[in-house]
Amino acid sequence: MKKHFLKLGTLAIALVLIGAGCSSTCVTDTDWGSCINDNGADTGLLGSWTLVSQQVIAPGGTVENPFNGRTLTFTEGASFNGYSEDWSPEFVEKAVYTPDLQLLVSECETVGTGGGSWAAVPTTDDVGNTIMELWIVPAGENVQVTCNAGGEVDVVSSSASTPLGIGPVDSGPNGPYVKYTYAIGEGGNLLQIIQTIPQALTDQTGDVTNLFLFSR
Repeated sequence: MKKHFLKLGTLAIALVLIGAGCSSTCVTDTDWGSCINDNGADTGLLGSWTLVSQQVIAPGGTVENPFNGRTLTFTEGASFNGYSEDWSPEFVEKAVYTPDLQLLVSECETVGTGGGSWAAVPTTDDVGNTIMELWIVPAGENVQVTCNAGGEVDVVSSSASTPLGIGPVDSGPNGPYVKYTYAIGEGGNLLQIIQTIPQALTDQTGDVTNLFLFSR
């Protein structure tokens, strides 16, 4: 497997209202003790999370993104569930070698923000198990990574941890969205977000899984 992340293209769709409503009545209880209300908000998601790791798992192997530390914040409003991402806490320092085997230390700093709207949607699988889906409608992001390995010239790219909202698009009652599944554990302090990319949309021999792990 090549040591890079799948480039599925940046999703450019309009920001829409998800979970509009003026009340906040519990609709579904979750396995982690929170409630999904009629605004489409899981109360267990609300607040800020810090990215611990991101892995892309494919039939050919697993690749771990070296970047972590970005913050993800979920909020709930009377007519809008918003999320925001902040990459400024991300920093990577790693050893690299020149062609003549000289050891250098590459330091990479990240800046940028993003966000959009979201909804928590309980569904069931083919055998009746409850699956918690996270529907993401991104409004866009602007991420910049600057790396320097001791030279006079910085190298600038956008290859930080992957924003939410990139990948295959599904269609819902309020328009298009990007689908994830999620689970909360460790007393409400650990969040796992999973994106499954069908094999037909990849160059792999099977499905590809994009796995995010957050904590707080």
